[in-house]
Amino acid sequence: MKRCTWILIWALLLGWVLSSAFRGHVAADDNNGDDDQVPAIVITEPQGSTQVTEGGPGAHYTIALTEAPVAAVTITLSPDDEVTVEPAVVVFAVDSWDEPQIVTVTAVDDDVAEGAHTGRVGHTVTSADERYEGLAVPEVVVAITDNDTPGVRIEPTSLSILEGGPPGSYRVRLTSRPGASVVVVPHSRGDGLELAPHQLTFDAAHWDDWQTVAVSVDDDAVAMGPRTGVIAYRAESDDPTYDGLAITDVHVSLSDDDVAGVTVAPTTVHVEEGGATDTYGVTLESQPLADVTIRVSSDGQTRTTPTLLSFAPSDWNQTQQVTVTAEDDLVEEGDHESVIEHSVESADPAYDGLAVQAVTAVIADRRPPGVRIRESVGSTRVTEGGPSDSYTIALRSMPLSNVVITIDADSEVTVQPSAITFRPWDWDEEVTVTVWAVDDDVAEGAHTSTLRHTASSNDPRYQGIEIADVVVSITDNDAAGVRVSPTSVQVAEGGATATYQVVLESRPTADVTVRIVTDDQARTQPTTLIFGPATWSTSRSVTVTAEDDGVVEGDHQSTIRHIVESNDGVYDGIEVAAVTVAITDRTTPAGVHIVETGSATHVTEGGAGDTYTVVLASRPQAAATIHITTDAQTTVAPSQLVFTSGNWRDARVVAVSAVDDRRAEGDHASTIRHRSTSADPAYDGISIRDVVAFITDNDRAGVSISTHHIDMVEGDDGAGYTLALESEPATEVLVRVSTDGLTVASPSEVRFTPTDWQTPRWVSIAVDDDANPQGTRVSTVRHSVESGDVHYQAVSVDAVSVTVYDNDRADVIVSSRVEPITTPDGSTSFSVRLTSRPRGDVVIPLHISSDLCRLDLDAVRLTRDTWQEGVQVMVSANVGAFWRGEAQVIIALGPTSSSDPHYDGRDPEDVVVTLRIERSTQDVWMPLAVRLWPPLPAAPALRAVDNPQGLGDYSVSWDAADGADSYVLEEATDASFADGQELYAGPGTTQAVSGRGPGRYYYRVAATNAWGQSAWSAAVVVDVLWEREPNDTATEANGPLLDGITYCGALAVGDVQDYYRLAMGAAGRIEVWLDGVPAGQNYDLVVRDAALQLVGYSAELGDASEHARTETLPAGTYYIQVYQRSGGGSPEPYALRFSVR
Repeated sequence: MKRCTWILIWALLLGWVLSSAFRGHVAADDNNGDDDQVPAIVITEPQGSTQVTEGGPGAHYTIALTEAPVAAVTITLSPDDEVTVEPAVVVFAVDSWDEPQIVTVTAVDDDVAEGAHTGRVGHTVTSADERYEGLAVPEVVVAITDNDTPGVRIEPTSLSILEGGPPGSYRVRLTSRPGASVVVVPHSRGDGLELAPHQLTFDAAHWDDWQTVAVSVDDDAVAMGPRTGVIAYRAESDDPTYDGLAITDVHVSLSDDDVAGVTVAPTTVHVEEGGATDTYGVTLESQPLADVTIRVSSDGQTRTTPTLLSFAPSDWNQTQQVTVTAEDDLVEEGDHESVIEHSVESADPAYDGLAVQAVTAVIADRRPPGVRIRESVGSTRVTEGGPSDSYTIALRSMPLSNVVITIDADSEVTVQPSAITFRPWDWDEEVTVTVWAVDDDVAEGAHTSTLRHTASSNDPRYQGIEIADVVVSITDNDAAGVRVSPTSVQVAEGGATATYQVVLESRPTADVTVRIVTDDQARTQPTTLIFGPATWSTSRSVTVTAEDDGVVEGDHQSTIRHIVESNDGVYDGIEVAAVTVAITDRTTPAGVHIVETGSATHVTEGGAGDTYTVVLASRPQAAATIHITTDAQTTVAPSQLVFTSGNWRDARVVAVSAVDDRRAEGDHASTIRHRSTSADPAYDGISIRDVVAFITDNDRAGVSISTHHIDMVEGDDGAGYTLALESEPATEVLVRVSTDGLTVASPSEVRFTPTDWQTPRWVSIAVDDDANPQGTRVSTVRHSVESGDVHYQAVSVDAVSVTVYDNDRADVIVSSRVEPITTPDGSTSFSVRLTSRPRGDVVIPLHISSDLCRLDLDAVRLTRDTWQEGVQVMVSANVGAFWRGEAQVIIALGPTSSSDPHYDGRDPEDVVVTLRIERSTQDVWMPLAVRLWPPLPAAPALRAVDNPQGLGDYSVSWDAADGADSYVLEEATDASFADGQELYAGPGTTQAVSGRGPGRYYYRVAATNAWGQSAWSAAVVVDVLWEREPNDTATEANGPLLDGITYCGALAVGDVQDYYRLAMGAAGRIEVWLDGVPAGQNYDLVVRDAALQLVGYSAELGDASEHARTETLPAGTYYIQVYQRSGGGSPEPYALRFSVR
């Protein structure tokens, strides 16, 4: 009890001492006569106020204490939404209380047009010093100068539109964020202007989005000439700065497509005095503003009905007919003309006094009676058994009654009709008489026939009137002649005979005797042939036999002549073709003769071929076959020739063609060899000379590139182009790829061999991602070629220009490679950073898909100070000590949240962590039942897919797993395998994949046995870069494509368009590039939404590259359409890529 009392006393005593000490420090007399001063906090503003400008530098004020505190004094600054302060907390320490603290005030740079306004900074004081605790500190009122002005921006402010042509357009947006929705209502001042839409609405979220107004004009029929229109606007809003705001007018220049005019058709009419009339039509070419009167006047030779035409605006396009009648003046003046004039009167100045085409009336004068005959081309000619001819008949004047004209033809021709009746009302209508030659068999030569005409009528003027004859010239189709076939035969001394045929070519008028005369080399049977008028067309056979004279004279010829005798003068002594007899001598030696056209054989790859002939020198005792072989440079047809005892003298033609390979060899040669086989020993294996074919090459050595220009953003690594050889090389071709350092090309060496030269090689271009804003730069990728093929050595290759855009834009970067976790207590990590300094903190939530792993953070916070170095996230295994197998854990990031709108709502890429823990020798201590039950197979390991060209055909392979009976392979287009499909199930370890279109494919494999399935393997990713047909419609579209990757396709002949699909997970703008359009082609680029409405378009001329950019679009599915406008198509590939911003 005493001990407790003493402790209490000593505690009170110590408290009194300390209290006295502190009181002595605070209240010590400072010898200035103001004992016990009350402490205060003093705020000092330069020039008595604090003034800042939005987007400008900050202003400063100071905070100071008037008295020394006994404990630290903390002042917390509370700015309103109009300003920010730095620092947010001011602390005065006991030993430095008299040092004033500087506060920097900065205006918040918003988009709102507020005019001059104020912000306020409050101060809260906390301290263990009772004198300062809660001490009142005045607010600092900050005067803010606004840098935003309300306004409506219009581009362009002038348009030119053609009436009836395509609409024009302009776009509208606000210049600052409004405090309330702004409705901009247009109204037009001008004839026929139509606007769509009729009003535009802007709100605080979309005030700076451009909205497009389409302007069109009614296509009327009135000729008003060029004119102007004005589109004015008024603004309506609860925001007083925008309500009633003055807006710039849009001026529209209108071009008229209508012209005042009068059409007269026809401009020539035909009339007859006292007879036929004619008409013509008159029509206005555009709608008048008032009635139009057209006066019709003639020169006295004709008269018109009506003489006055009136067109109203309501019936201006109705054609009015004018009837023209010739004045029957009874004057014999011959055919003559009359001119009909037109004059125009109207209150419409465009029509009043308008010049109008005159009409010429051709007048037929009254004529005396007569019959007019017109022969085609001035004469009448026909051919026996051939085409007919015709002529026309008409009267020259009107008869008083019917006139019948009868046509009399002899036996050489026939006519249709043979009699024609003309009546008083159709006397001037020409009637056609058709004439045919009678096709007899008599050879008469060219001869004529006369057609005579007789007229009969009750009109005495036409009764028996004289009518001209028509003389018809007839071409005979029968010619006297003796036809001999064939005119050459082959026989052999003491061997084969031959025959030929003899027949007359037309009917004779008397018997025809043909006497056959031979020389001493051959004889015929019979020697005389007789043809009568009834048997002239029966062919007679003549047999020819060679005289076997036993003379060694070699192969020789005999000529058989023919002499004709007849009482038919046409046939008597007529010439007849002789027959040439080729005679094979018994003693001719064996041999094969080759004759080249022009003494040499020249062919061209892919072009003209050549020929040569092969013939035997003597008759073979048995068939001789000539076998023709060539090397790989040429082909021959036929490849073998068979000569017999009957055709051995017939020269055979061998056609030679160059093989159209793809190798650039220059001009070269090919050797064609011949070999003979026969049962005749004289011809079996006989020596035959070679034929050397000289070949003109059509290939050239060259290296082509798929595009000459690429657009990239810093950090891009998915762009590139293809290299391809233009012909097959003789040896390997090495293309070295080099850059200027701004970009990196991979690979730097591309090799083509004679076996794979046709496969294009992909060259990937990457750009280093630095943090320095450097603007847009251009990098050049160059190529050099090395090869043992002299045609490829040092061949020139075009360079590729790469435009690099700076990536100073908001984005979240997640490290792409994460090491796997291989032990139960192991871990791995990944980094997260930003591409630019944010305006406020950026928070990125983390979500893990499985409890097999755990994270050391629930979210990543990146500030203005840590945005660049980023944050490292640790991922640790969360399994038992005995867990074995392989699994994948997906860590989803986002969406982000931030006061910086550029970083708010972003969805960074997911992170995939592989947990791969294998059995080891250390597991042997475990009880057997624990280690092996259930005996599931180990997880297999997928191998990397070898597909550097990004083709749609490849193989997926994996290593065999312990304890596995079979395997299951899955394919997906989503990293989480949400859309996974079983691709293979079986015992194999390789699966061929084919027909994949462009896009990214994920694969994983698991092993199975009777006890179950192993964990899934780590996923393998394959990017396919080449299009797959058919993709001609949106339903067949290839995809989904990935942002920043370059894909290749082709619009071959007959392939009009290609469709691709992309998915946008958040709102953004789509930008698409189409490069490498083949020469001579014109492709267009279209971006469509899910309803296939057009949202972006590019249509450059010719083979220029296309670049389409959309406005901000909502999340969803979109389509890219590559369209062949002209050029017919090409197999050469184009390059396509897109980005979403």
